[in-house]
Amino acid sequence: MIKILKDLSEEEFGLFKGWFKWILKPRISEELRFKIDDILEKSRPTEVENMVYNLANTIDEMTQKAMV
Repeated sequence: MIKILKDLSEEEFGLFKGWFKWILKPRISEELRFKIDDILEKSRPTEVENMVYNLANTIDEMTQKAMV
């Protein structure tokens, strides 16, 4: 998936980010929405590894909070 995201144009990557937000944001807390927005807004196709790592950490954090 990382390779596919890296190969997207800026426009295509923007569409992916919009789609991802549309899917994820209604299912998470407001606090995490801000984190997700921040991660995605700062991301570019050339920085996909960092974006995936940061999103995974945020989702892990969300999961941990849900278990408490």
